[in-house]
Amino acid sequence: MTAAVAGCADPYNSLRIYVREPTDSTAYSLAYLNPDNGSSSTTTLTTPGVVGGPTQYFLVSVAEYWKDEGLNCRYSLKVTNTAGGATDAIDPTPPAMAPVVNLTEPNDLESQANGPLTGDVDFAGAIETSNDADYVYFQVKANMAANVRLSVAAGQADADSLNYNYLSDLSASAGYYDLESTKVSSSDQTFKLKITGTVGTTYRIMVSPASSLGTTPVAPPPPPPPPAKKLKITLKANKYLVSRGGFVTLKGRVNRSRGKVKIYQKLTRRGSRWVVEASKCISPTGRFRHREDVRSGSRRYIACYKGKCSKTILVRMR
Repeated sequence: MTAAVAGCADPYNSLRIYVREPTDSTAYSLAYLNPDNGSSSTTTLTTPGVVGGPTQYFLVSVAEYWKDEGLNCRYSLKVTNTAGGATDAIDPTPPAMAPVVNLTEPNDLESQANGPLTGDVDFAGAIETSNDADYVYFQVKANMAANVRLSVAAGQADADSLNYNYLSDLSASAGYYDLESTKVSSSDQTFKLKITGTVGTTYRIMVSPASSLGTTPVAPPPPPPPPAKKLKITLKANKYLVSRGGFVTLKGRVNRSRGKVKIYQKLTRRGSRWVVEASKCISPTGRFRHREDVRSGSRRYIACYKGKCSKTILVRMR
């Protein structure tokens, strides 16, 4: 076991590491180190097991920290305990990446859904046309839960849950992933996902652990519901000229009552790129809100939901 690892992530800018469960109630912290200048961002490491349990793997998103710093797939990780001391929690031999299986066509209708998906397998798909949709389903055993992970190498993908009371929607853009967990039910549950996105998107969907999943085929679904209202999204700021170090509050609305909105930001200086600034839940009335300080210059904002984006707004720093 070791306290730190470094290397290169896969094309989806994610990696898997084995992490030993803590021997007491002390929480681990995981530091994402910039390989160029040594700066770091630290997050609490929530491992999937229990105190004193066996070594298990933990998913890490490299892109979330360095994708827009030109570091590509490189990463360096270090685990410490809450007292600040190093710990030998990481297995130096990374686990093998999950096997990859291509989804099969046709799967454009709910009645053609691929499944039931096998656990701990990356199922790969692509959005080939503007009206393309891929349907998949999986089954979770009674009194158990599963993790669903959507990752994207190119483009933007959304996985709409058709069982929203037990699983939230997922959304991810190039180099990022989204992770949601199913809610526990006293009976077996079948979960269905409708995956859409921008043309040319390549994505992967994984459900884990395999021990939580069932394998019984499901009956054909009922006819689809009437089409939803045309999606609309707006974004505005409480002020458009902010002093350095001041705060700006972004507010918006979507004519939907669930899911998450991605707020993107791009500085106005040359060479800047759009980055995900925040992911905000939509209120029951369709509203969302984000507040942040302005220190690094004038910038533009845009909010996106399920492939639909608001108009761009400009906030200047004086």
